[in-house]
Amino acid sequence: GRYPALKKLKSTFEKHLQEQKTLANMIQIADQAGEDYTAAKKIYYDFLQAYPDPALKEKIEMEINRIDEKADTIRIKEASSDITHMIRQLETDRFRVNENDTFKDTKTGLIWCLMDSLTEKQQCLDYPSAVEYVTELKTGGYEDWRLPTEKELAGLYKQKPFLPADEQTWYWSSETYKRY
Repeated sequence: GRYPALKKLKSTFEKHLQEQKTLANMIQIADQAGEDYTAAKKIYYDFLQAYPDPALKEKIEMEINRIDEKADTIRIKEASSDITHMIRQLETDRFRVNENDTFKDTKTGLIWCLMDSLTEKQQCLDYPSAVEYVTELKTGGYEDWRLPTEKELAGLYKQKPFLPADEQTWYWSSETYKRY
């Protein structure tokens, strides 16, 4: 009486065990790619292409997300390092880079984030998203971030030394500003 049920249970267990081995092998091979995140993700994408509806799909997608998060963390650290280097190359008395991902404009007394939303998120934000981004920001141990006023922005971006070095087309401020 119980033999068919046990046989089915054994089959299910063996299938689950094989899936776990397959996933472990893919993780091991992907980890061997080191910081070549494109190659690591390709291992998973190739498997998903060969087996379009695998039982492991959700776990594979989690591994791909983990790789994306690693790559993003490294990209952000490199961008932060580049921005820190750029600021230190500017007027030595005006800007002071802090150790907490911020810098201070000694001329105005304002503290700015090293990273802006475009650098961090790699996309332009609309105004409501920019307000939300700043409101939720917890950089440098501060939780009271706000969008700068038009005058504060002009003081940073339109006076020497110019920040950032790569000129942007527009920025959000806490005020409406129109040029007629």
